[in-house]
Amino acid sequence: MIELDFSIDQKSEDWILQAETNLRKKNVEKWEIAIFSFIKEWYSQSKSIKINTSGSTGAPKMIEASREMMEISAQKTIEYFQLKKGNIALLCLSADYIAGKMMIVRAICGKMKLVCVKPSSRPLIELKDQKFDFVAMVPLQVKTMIDEGEQFSQINHLLIGGGAISLSLQKKLQQVAI
Repeated sequence: MIELDFSIDQKSEDWILQAETNLRKKNVEKWEIAIFSFIKEWYSQSKSIKINTSGSTGAPKMIEASREMMEISAQKTIEYFQLKKGNIALLCLSADYIAGKMMIVRAICGKMKLVCVKPSSRPLIELKDQKFDFVAMVPLQVKTMIDEGEQFSQINHLLIGGGAISLSLQKKLQQVAI
């Protein structure tokens, strides 16, 4: 687990240094490298970000996304869910892809705390006592949680994306209190 606190005012150079330090550590896992590599890229102030698409709507490919558009998208999500500085978000998606990168951008733009865990079908399994103001998951994660009888009471706002939601999952979601 990685905890990042974007609610603390910190210079971009400090975030780049923190990312570089973490990237140099021994035994850094692939999912952690993706997080710190993206943070380093984001704070480099480049006008566009290279992103791998997941392939959920076609063949996976590399695209360039405008930094400005990513910030606008993040702000729209923050406003919609009425997220505030210091809120706690969970990154349980791969930061190799747009969904994970956008969670990091939302945390940065919203000055939130970001708890990062290794992407899995059961991301909350080791976080039983933790409450989250905002979480984004793919349908498989949500379906697995429901099928395993896990509760969504830890989550104030859940965004489901990255693929279509099946009719059976829609029905199951209507029976779950989120």
